[in-house]
This record gives sequence, C-alpha cells and structure tokens, in this order.
Amino acid sequence: MTSLKDLVIIGGGISGLSAAFHAERNNLDFVLLEASNRFGGAVFTSSMDNGYLCERGPGSLVIGNCLSEIINRVQLKPLKASPKAKHKLVFSDCTLHQITRPFYIFLSNFLSTETKLSFFKDFFSFRQTDKQSSLNSNKDDKDESVKSFFESRFNEEFVNKLIWPVLSGIYAGNPAQLSIRTVWPKIYELDKKYQSISRGMLFSLLKKGKKENREIYSFESGLNELINGIVQYLPSERLKLNSQITLVEECSSLEKGYKYFLHSNSGEKILAKRVIIATPSYVAASLMPLRLSELQKITYSPLVTVNCWMNKSLMRESNQKLVEESFGFLSSKNEDIKTLGVIFNSSLFPKRAPDECFSFTIFLGGSNFPELISLSDNQIKDICIEDINKAFNLTGKLEHKDLKVKLISRWKKAVPQLSLGHHNLIQSTLENLPNDIAIAGNYIKGVSIENAAQSGLDAIKKLIP
Repeated sequence: MTSLKDLVIIGGGISGLSAAFHAERNNLDFVLLEASNRFGGAVFTSSMDNGYLCERGPGSLVIGNCLSEIINRVQLKPLKASPKAKHKLVFSDCTLHQITRPFYIFLSNFLSTETKLSFFKDFFSFRQTDKQSSLNSNKDDKDESVKSFFESRFNEEFVNKLIWPVLSGIYAGNPAQLSIRTVWPKIYELDKKYQSISRGMLFSLLKKGKKENREIYSFESGLNELINGIVQYLPSERLKLNSQITLVEECSSLEKGYKYFLHSNSGEKILAKRVIIATPSYVAASLMPLRLSELQKITYSPLVTVNCWMNKSLMRESNQKLVEESFGFLSSKNEDIKTLGVIFNSSLFPKRAPDECFSFTIFLGGSNFPELISLSDNQIKDICIEDINKAFNLTGKLEHKDLKVKLISRWKKAVPQLSLGHHNLIQSTLENLPNDIAIAGNYIKGVSIENAAQSGLDAIKKLIP
C-alpha cells in the first residue's frame, strides 16, 4: 500500500510536535509519524498511585517566544514555580553554597581570593579573542572548549566550582569537550565584542534596561500537559503512533512533485513532497545516510533520574529552610559524590509530595559516570542515600527505609553533547539539505524545551514557499 503526503514530519517529541503545530497554523497538509506508543519524547510525566507527579525527564521549562505562542494558542495555564524557591546551590568542599547572586559568591568562602580577583582582571582586560582562542589545543576553526575559554579568562577553580556544575546540570557533560560557541553563544559573542565576559555581560544588561525573563514553569499536571495540549489541538487524523520510518529515499523519477519515498516498519510506503526529520541525531543519520551521515558524530550522555521522597523530620531545621527556599543543587568537580544534581520538586511546585515530605529528583550518570546506568535499582538507591548523607545536614544517618524511591528512569542516550566543531557540523549539514527537507531537534541549537520547540518552527519556516 502506498499513500501520498504533502508533508511528513518524522518524530513526535517536542520538536516534531512544534513543527506539526506550526504546520497546522499555516494550513499545511501534513502527517506526524511517531515510532513509539506515546508523544513527547524526553518529556514524560508519570502519575503515582497516590496522585503525586514524577517527571522522568526535564522537570520544568523556561517559556520563550516559541513556547509562549503554543501555550497561548492551545489555552494552557502555566504553573509558575514558587517564588520562595529562589536560591541556587552548589555542593563544593562538602558544603552547600548559595550562588544565586554575585554577592553571595564574593561574601562567602566558596571561591578563593585569587579567583574573586580574576573577575576584576577580566573586567579590565582588553585582549584579542582570536589570539586567545589559539591557546586551546582542541580547537576546530576557532572553536574553543568551555573549559579552555573560562580558564584563560578566569582560572581552573572558577571552572571546577562554577562552570562544571552548571554544565553537568544542563548537558551532563564535560566542559573540556563542549563547545563554548554552541553551548553559550551569547557569552561567546559578548566576549568577542567587548573582549571581556564580565564587561560584556554588564553592558548587555545596561543596554537592555531590564533582566531577561528566566522564570521557571511547569503545569498543574506536569509537563505532559504541554504535550497533551498540542496533541489535542492537532487533528487526530494527522497523528500516528507506532509508525516507525526506517529510510527516507530520494527518488527524482517520481511524478507530481513527490520526491521522497519513505519506508516504514509496517510495510506501508509513503510518497512525500516535503519531509521534516525531528528525531535524535543518530536516528536522523540512519534515515538519510547520504545527506545526514555527519550527525552520527554527535554523542549523547546517559542519565539516570531518581524520583524520591524523604520525611522533613530527618533534616535539621536550618537545612529544611534552605531546601524550601532553593531550586536544587549541582555538584562541583572533584566532590566525593556521584550525584550530578538534585531538583527540589516540592520546593518549586508545592503539593507534589505529602506535606510532611520533601520531593527530590536526583540525576546520576552523565559523561563523568556513564557506568551508573547499568546498575540495579538497589545499587542506584545506595548511591543516592550515600550522597544525601554527605550533602545534607541530617538529624541522623539516612537509612534505606528512610528514602522512598518512587521511580527510577534510565536514558541511555539522554543529552546530545554539543562538542568542539558542533557549529560547523550543523551548518554543513543544513547546507547539504535540499529546500524540501528540514531537520529539527535539541541537538541543533540547545537542549532546552524552548530551543527544541524553536527548531520545529525553524523547520516549517524553511519549507514554506
């Protein structure tokens, strides 16, 4: 059986759903094909028997222009994180430190005097950034690793105590391998323009006149509410689950503008005029090996998410207050724990755990501890208990019975690593695509939900005549 389609969108994660949403808004004739039995990709909310929510993947989002349009159109009501949860913490030197504002850092013993002075050294420096980037031994067309970039402007302690934990929280990656140009393009461009990171960021804030909105949101029913809202907005006949495409073949001999022959796992053959591939990069590379083979070079870090609770009474009063007023914590390099970071769910979004309990999501694995994904549930729980005992000021030693693990999720290929050369790889791939083929995904411009959704919109913009 062969069916004819004007536009086929392959992949039903947030990138594909965003592309489908904008295709519908532009009155395009399309179909969205998802290989699995659910839409949403890494966005995956589970409801426990007691009614409380667990996010298996990302736990919150920042709403930019693309998500704002989708949310307003499908008439969702975002749930803003509690304003009480204002602090961001870093676990360093066996202690939780507040890093929410610069003065917290400067007034504490979190950083050495030498590192604090490096901020002023950077502010008053006037360097040639192209020459400076040549110090990086892993450069690729003036690309530079995040580690090299910040070490050359500040020092190694700055990287280990501030940059390392932030990148572990976003990419579960290694700053020595990630590209500054792709991971933090705004910082990269400000440094190029002002020849100083700190001076560039100050001038940028003064020019804007107000702080960029970085509020954290979810939804009453978790992030799946966004997925369900888009799915319900789209005509049901345009959405297909359990529809795996195995190959996209270019066929110039086809008639009436149908240029692409899509092979599926069901044996169905689809002829399409235009195609958007909104899958992970390694899947996209297998679908069009002649066009997208370079995407195989993008690696992914594994991740284990552990949704758990513990009774508040196990934590000393001073620590209870700190947790209730914080987003979570990230771990600096060289700490004696395997946890990448912890999100304090019940602090951000109250009512996601019983009143007498704290709800956490613990993140393990990443590029630093990839072997953890192969451990059993009991072994993972042992690590969580050991790390909690080290990180928190508890009234006594946390035992197995004290930590209520509700859900353990393993993502073998969780986060794309935007490594050195990533910018050029993506640019050359995009340039190699014909006008009626587009790609979308969180490996293109960044791993946030907003960036993934924007990639879907960009794909539609490319295909609209």
